[in-house]
Amino acid sequence: MGRRNNRLKIWFFLLSLGFLVGALAGCGNTRIIFTAGQQKDEVFRIDKEVCTLPELMVYLTTTQRQYESVYGEEIWNAEWKGVSFGENVKENVLEKVAQIKTMNLMAKERKISLDETEQEKVKKAAARYLNSLSTEEKDAMQIQTKVVEKLYTEYALANKVYLQITGAVDPEISDDEARTVSIQRIAFYKWKKNAEGVREELDASEKNALYLKACEVRELACEPDQDFAELAGKYSDDHTLNYSIGKEDVDEAAAQVIFNLETREVSEVIETDKGYYIVKCISTFDKSKTEENKKKLIEKRKVEAFGEEYEAFLDPLVRRINESVWNEVSFLKVTKKTNTDFFQIYDEFFP
Repeated sequence: MGRRNNRLKIWFFLLSLGFLVGALAGCGNTRIIFTAGQQKDEVFRIDKEVCTLPELMVYLTTTQRQYESVYGEEIWNAEWKGVSFGENVKENVLEKVAQIKTMNLMAKERKISLDETEQEKVKKAAARYLNSLSTEEKDAMQIQTKVVEKLYTEYALANKVYLQITGAVDPEISDDEARTVSIQRIAFYKWKKNAEGVREELDASEKNALYLKACEVRELACEPDQDFAELAGKYSDDHTLNYSIGKEDVDEAAAQVIFNLETREVSEVIETDKGYYIVKCISTFDKSKTEENKKKLIEKRKVEAFGEEYEAFLDPLVRRINESVWNEVSFLKVTKKTNTDFFQIYDEFFP
C-alpha cells in the first residue's frame, strides 16, 4: 500500500494540476492547427510523438465511464462556463494525453525504458483491458492489442519519468513548517446575494459597517465565560466552526496572527480579500494533522520540481493538432456498455 501511495498516478495528477502548461495550448501559445500530411486518424502530434484516434478514445472512454458512474449519463447535458460539460471534458482529456506523450519524449531523452518484467506486465494489462470490453465497444473505439500495449507502455514510462525527476526532492519537512493548528472562527463575508441569488460585492460603506460589527462581536468573544461557538452560530456567515489549518492555507498576514495565538486566545479582527474573521485558537499544535501536512507539502515540492522540468522541456516543442479529426471526436455510444477502467487495470499490474 505504501508503494502505491508513493507512486504518482499520472492521469489524476495531471487532471488536478492548474499550473502545468497544456501541451497543445499553454504558456500563452495558441494551438497550432495542421492537417496537411497527417494520417487520417491522427489527432495530434508533439515533436515526433503522435496520438491517433483509437488511442485518444481509450482515455476519453475511461473518463466518460468515470463521470457516468458518479453522475449518470445526464451529466453530458450540463454546461460549465457557457460550454457543454462534455466539450470541457474532451479538451481536458486532450491536454492530459498530450502531457503523457510529452513525458514519453522526456523518457527518450533521459534514456528511461521498461525492463522485461514491466514489458510483460504491459502485455498482461492490455490483454485484461481488451478482454473486459464488449465487442461493440472495441469496434467503436477501433482498438487493437498493439494500441493498448502502446498506451500502457507510455503511461508506465510517464510514471518513471515523474519518479526520476522527483526522486531528488528533499523529503525533510520541519514541524514548524508543517505545523497545523486547530481553530474556531467567525466569518463576515464582504458580499451579499441579490434577489436572483447572485453574489454582489459590498460597497465601501457596507464593508466599513461590517468591520465595525466584527469588532463588536470580537469584544463579546473576549468576555469571560463567553461561548465562542454560540457567537458563531448567531453571527458567522460560515456554517463551519472548526478548522485545522497550516500556514499555506491562509495568506501571510493572517498566518502571522493565527500562528502566534496561544491556546484559547481570541484574535483581533483579521481582514482578507473575502471578509473579516475572528479566530479562537483551540490547539497550537495538532500532531496528527501536522504529520499529514508534511506529506502534502512534500508532494507539493515534487509537483513544483516536476513542473519546472516539464515546462522547460515542452517550450521548444512543435505542437500540431488535426482539427478535422478532433472536431469529429465524440463520446462512445454503445448498447453493450462495460465499466472497464484503463487506470484501474494499470494499478493491478503496477501496484
